[in-house]
Amino acid sequence: MASGKGILLGALGGLVLRDAVVRSLRDVAGCFRAVELAGPGLRGVAFQPGDKIQVLLPSREVRTFTPLHWDGEAGVTELLMFHHAATPAGVWIRELAVGDTCRFVGPQRSLRLPVHGPVVLFGDETSCAVALALAAAMPDREFACVLESSTEAAMRTALGDRVAHATLVPREPSEAHIPALMRELQAALARSPGASLLLTGRAQAIQGVRAACKAQVLPRPADTRAYWSLGKVGLD
Repeated sequence: MASGKGILLGALGGLVLRDAVVRSLRDVAGCFRAVELAGPGLRGVAFQPGDKIQVLLPSREVRTFTPLHWDGEAGVTELLMFHHAATPAGVWIRELAVGDTCRFVGPQRSLRLPVHGPVVLFGDETSCAVALALAAAMPDREFACVLESSTEAAMRTALGDRVAHATLVPREPSEAHIPALMRELQAALARSPGASLLLTGRAQAIQGVRAACKAQVLPRPADTRAYWSLGKVGLD
């Protein structure tokens, strides 16, 4: 079903949308797919690691993705897309082919990488792209991830050796894994004194972490971006 934002973007067309062509595709592992986009409209673009783009799907729905990198001179960017359900976005990702057109808004500001010091990222499968983008942007700084997971093997493959310190905690029914997530976050932060905490991924899990922050069990997060929520198909 078309969204209000999608209908508006479709009507505005070239006034706000960038046009790109799928230049290459690679099935990384499980539900992860790497997609390279290219086109003149991607040149001369200002990009910061953690920025987002909002893609207009053929169904006139809008979905948000985090570019891994952006070459503004060549007009090329790459996305790591996660598709796990029979949603319009999941179907679109699985059916993408080289030569297809992709229309989107952005890049736009989303998660911000702190300027100095170590960073600990919390999230899940939908956070793998931002983890890779941030890791590439801070090769000389400490960076660690604590991610909840229902697809551990695929996530390990997607992250590869580009994220050196990634702890994956299996999801359990009724949020039974949340205490384990808290312990791993505490341990990651203890290994990197003064680290900035970034929260991403599932809204319900973020709420659990924020409760621990308010109780001063964990430090106050430097930035927070929920990428999805139970019962909803996607968040900006």
